[in-house]
Order: sequence, then structure tokens, then C-alpha cells
Amino acid sequence: MAERAAAVGPVLRAGALTDVLVAALREVNADLSVIDRGGYLRVSAPGRLLLRRADCVATLGDAFELPAALHQAMTGYAGRLSLTDHEALWSED
Repeated sequence: MAERAAAVGPVLRAGALTDVLVAALREVNADLSVIDRGGYLRVSAPGRLLLRRADCVATLGDAFELPAALHQAMTGYAGRLSLTDHEALWSED
């Protein structure tokens, strides 16, 4: 029996910036799950979750700086996080 992949991804403060992040995450993550907890959103996918700066720029229609903008919205995360100026990747430990 195959093991199920662990859920990975960020916990984001609710707000306009998070709306942009979630829209961009939906562009490339088919198994995305978003649980709204009022003041924050738990965003996850099994095994791997990718956020691309280019998708954020396209969604926002303006400049978007990674990792600075992500740090403003993110209060925590599950999994291993790898950050560059172009993408954020959450993966299993």
C-alpha cells in the first residue's frame, strides 16, 4: 500500500496580500487545499507546493518581491521551505 504524502504549505494572515498569494498558488498546484480560519488561512498540498513570483506578478498586475512579500503574510508553515527570488517551494521533510 502506497504511503500518502504529507501536507505541506504556509499559514498566511488573512488579507489582500494573502488573496494574491492564494490565487498564484492555484495556478500551479492542482491539489491545493485552503482552510479559512478567520484571521489566517492554512494552505497546503500533498508532498509539494510551489509559489512562483511570475504568477504573483500576473495576479497582482504589479511588482512583487519574493521572499519579502511572503514573509509579510506567512506566520508559519509545514514541511521544508526553499526560497529564492523567483519561487518558494514547500516539500516533505
